Order: sequence, then structure tokens, then C-alpha cells
Amino acid sequence: MDDDEARYLIDQFNKFASWRVRYFEILFPYLAVGVAIAALYFSSIGGESSSINRSIIAFGFVAFLIITTVLALDRHTRYREELVLLEGHRFKYKSLPDSVMFNRIVERKFKPKDLKELLKREEERLLKRGY
Repeated sequence: MDDDEARYLIDQFNKFASWRVRYFEILFPYLAVGVAIAALYFSSIGGESSSINRSIIAFGFVAFLIITTVLALDRHTRYREELVLLEGHRFKYKSLPDSVMFNRIVERKFKPKDLKELLKREEERLLKRGY
């Protein structure tokens, strides 16, 4: 894949990565609404509900917040690493391997280490050809 195609692929991947991580940001307002509804509910029923119910709901909200934050950070880190690998290879060789396709690099099972191995094999191939 030549330099222009590689730039286009990297640009599209960058857009995808930024929007994919923003998906998690949408969940935080829903969490805030859920906390507000739970607070309104518990304040309206007063002392009738047990503290165990309140603890369970509070734990659920905190767990949800932690899980979504960890998932968002993990996804962001993965995409950042892949983007750096792609751009580094493109900058150095003014191309990317033809086997690097958009749908392949956005798959969940395709990890940064897989991309690193693929780019390393391509680099070895280019060095053998005397690039």
C-alpha cells in the first residue's frame, strides 16, 4: 500500500478510535441520571428502605463507573499504541503492508502485539530487499 493509501487508512483508523472511545463517555450522563433517580427514590421513602438496599445500589453505581472507566482507558491505550505503530511504520517506509486493512485492525481479537509482529515481518522483508 503506497503512502497516500496508508495515510488515508491511518486517518480513518484515528477517527474510528476517537469515536469508539467517546462511546463510553455517553454512559456517564446515564450513570448520573441513575444516581439522581436512586437518591430521589430513597429520599421519598425515607427510613422505610433498609440500608442493605441502599448499599447494594450504591455499590452497583460505583462498580459500573469503575468498569466503564477501565474499559474506556484500556480501549484508548490499545488504539493509541496501534496508531503509533502504524504511523511509525508509514513514516519510516512511506508504506504499509497490503495485509493491514481497516476491518482487520479494528477487530477485538487483533491486538497491538499482533500488529507489531506483522509490521516487524514487513520490515524484515523490506530490509532484505534493500530498502
